[in-house]
Amino acid sequence: MYNEDLLKKLISDFGEVQAMLFCRMESAKNAYLFEECVKNGEDNSCTQYDFERDWWHEAYNKLSNSKNS
Repeated sequence: MYNEDLLKKLISDFGEVQAMLFCRMESAKNAYLFEECVKNGEDNSCTQYDFERDWWHEAYNKLSNSKNS
């Protein structure tokens, strides 16, 4: 399941507020993994974490902006 599909399912099952929390937590999790990966010198395998970190952070921003509109 791709991130976009997963996010839609989370919103459907838990609502936007809970999905926003998940987005923040998933982004943070991937930030932690990215930092650890870089620290351990595994630079070539770290890109998956920064992509996921940024994707979930952007998803949070979009949900947050739609809630505030």
